[in-house]
Amino acid sequence: MAEEYRVYSDGNATTRAASGPFQTGWIGVRMPRDPCHRLLESGAARGVSPVFSISVRDHVMCSHSLRGAMFGPAQNRHGATYAVTAEFRGPELDEHGVLLDLAWAKDSLGEALAPLRYADLDETFPGENTTTEFLCRYVHGELARRLPAGFAGVIRVELVENPLMAAAYESAVPSRS
Repeated sequence: MAEEYRVYSDGNATTRAASGPFQTGWIGVRMPRDPCHRLLESGAARGVSPVFSISVRDHVMCSHSLRGAMFGPAQNRHGATYAVTAEFRGPELDEHGVLLDLAWAKDSLGEALAPLRYADLDETFPGENTTTEFLCRYVHGELARRLPAGFAGVIRVELVENPLMAAAYESAVPSRS
């Protein structure tokens, strides 16, 4: 007997044999059961809510030195080029049907990185050990400060030092009126 699969407005899903009833609350999505149903069901069972996300990318070149023997030769002043990705996630779209305006996100990432471009980070952040993790948190804070009113969700900032190494900082941001 064939099974059918339905998704409900609360994100839950259910199946039934082709001749049995569905639960109430169905929002009109009806499809044959497919291999992906287990992913949806496992997400719903774990309480995972659907989210939207957008991401923008940029890069920044700077110089700095790192404090601590663990950094070896990077204790000396050296140049660094970071590929930067900012991801914004949230459960709701705005009245225009978007999570955030992509042009705003791209411009805001550029503004957040502007003080770092071609800068000596030892002078920009005196007394700080400007590790990749430190820079991720700094960029996150700058983006959070620039968020438009009404956005509530998560920002994740990743800085890639080279194809084999990256660091990220992720945190929820409260909605601002």
